[in-house]
Amino acid sequence: MQRDFRLRLGYAWTIKVEKETRMAHDWEPRLQAFVTGAGGLVGVHLLNALCREGCQITALSRRHSLADDLIEASDKLRFISGDVQDPGLLWSILTSQSFDVIFHLAALNAFADAIDLYRVNVVGTATLLEAVRRLERPELKLIVMGSSAEYGNSADDPIDEGSALAPVTYYGASKACADLMGKALFGETGQKVICARPFNILGPGQRGPLLPAAITRQLVDIVQGRRPPILEVGDLSNYRDYVDARDVAEGLILLARRGVAGEAYNLCSGRATQAKFIVEHLVGLTAVPVTLQTKARTQAPVNIRYQRGSAEKARESLGWSPKIPLEQSLSDMLTFCRAQALADDLAADRAHANPKPESRGQ
Repeated sequence: MQRDFRLRLGYAWTIKVEKETRMAHDWEPRLQAFVTGAGGLVGVHLLNALCREGCQITALSRRHSLADDLIEASDKLRFISGDVQDPGLLWSILTSQSFDVIFHLAALNAFADAIDLYRVNVVGTATLLEAVRRLERPELKLIVMGSSAEYGNSADDPIDEGSALAPVTYYGASKACADLMGKALFGETGQKVICARPFNILGPGQRGPLLPAAITRQLVDIVQGRRPPILEVGDLSNYRDYVDARDVAEGLILLARRGVAGEAYNLCSGRATQAKFIVEHLVGLTAVPVTLQTKARTQAPVNIRYQRGSAEKARESLGWSPKIPLEQSLSDMLTFCRAQALADDLAADRAHANPKPESRGQ
């Protein structure tokens, strides 16, 4: 029921875009795919897109279930709860069937502890790469999920794949390390490793302290009377290149089908948007009067003042370009968050109406 509820309220644009995408891919063979980090924002949208294409999918996530986030039911999806740092688990998965592609999305974000970032983003990637090396299947494609954070405060405008990697955060450094390790495996063995470098990702289902999700959740709470009409914000002067997770998922699939081994591809809009616009547009969508209150640690620390990417390579080589405008992404995020809050309220009401009986000792 929850899945249908979200489908009605939050995914009309998703269905429109993915229907067009599916028609474009009808002639291409169905992939057998292994997805790590399947429970993350991009992971869930990638699973939905792969399910629509009829692909055979094995999904790995540290979460116990993905059922509430999937809008496409598929008997071709196998879910495994586990950690990408587990070499035995990875080996058992990789030898269980003949995959065409691995989408390596498992990673922690910029808010994680530096040691945890290293363990998951670097050691986890190395663990997967070593398992792929042992497999000795050079035709197997491995899509490594990088990030625009690898470029740091690049002076290039726009930033293309030839721009220097100069990360200014632990997160950016960890993603650059994963990127370079993938290229090293390609250089040593010829393994078909491809790196995707998406810029700032947003979209329905995003949670946590990153700006669009943090503002969306606060606004929904204000509208529903959960908090006073005070919107806590961080530094709104920076500019970012935002891209919808659904467009990123489409880009990843195209990389699996058409990407060139050893290459990196930016996935971005080519548009630099100030953080102030994100806040003002979301406030305008809710039409509620709010007071902005600046708090230094409300969102992620601002280490990069301006970034704008070039997706020319992806457009020319893959036929990829983002289909979902930023304004639509923000509207879909707000719709999804409202639906999620309502679903949480309904679940809380049911729990209150049907309390669990207290256990009595013998």
